Amino acid sequence: MALGANVGYAHFITRTVALEATFGYNYSKASINTGTGASGLGVGVGFQIYLPGKNKPYSMGDL
Repeated sequence: MALGANVGYAHFITRTVALEATFGYNYSKASINTGTGASGLGVGVGFQIYLPGKNKPYSMGDL
């Protein structure tokens, strides 16, 4: 069994590219028989690229 919760912020450097920072808590129970598990806080940094869909592109006035 594994549970986790993370929150973060994505800063868009262009319309389709973002840098992301996250912070969260994770819990994992490795074995039911022995009852051992692990938990802890974590941080992460990411890079995201959003690919365009088939919808028409939006302009800043559409927001």
